Amino acid sequence: LFENWREFLDAEDYLLLEETLLDEGLKDWFKEKWEQLKTEKRVALKAAVQEWHETKGVAPILKKLISKEEVSEEEKTELNTQALDILKTVGWGTFAAVPGTLGGVALIIYILQKMGLTPLPSAYYDVKRITGPQ
Repeated sequence: LFENWREFLDAEDYLLLEETLLDEGLKDWFKEKWEQLKTEKRVALKAAVQEWHETKGVAPILKKLISKEEVSEEEKTELNTQALDILKTVGWGTFAAVPGTLGGVALIIYILQKMGLTPLPSAYYDVKRITGPQ
């Protein structure tokens, strides 16, 4: 009876050791994912701030256009790019605001990016390019 008890204890110790290794692996994985999420949030915040400044920057061009003043081709291109960025932001933001669709939005954006499309505002890609791979 005593020998069987020792065998049981050894088996239990082995299982506890295995669980500890598993817990450490999960902790490392969660820590890595948490850091990645924080980095992505920082990039998204920088992109949002940059997008805000770009939107403010095209206001004088829009004012010139409305007052029928001369607008260069470069300014028209900048205004068009910014208008498209605003539409992307409003579109994705509206879709993401619907409860339960945030995961779907992320999946759609991921798929579109894999297809070589740019579904996000240009500032997001500029910030990613500047900050480099994370």
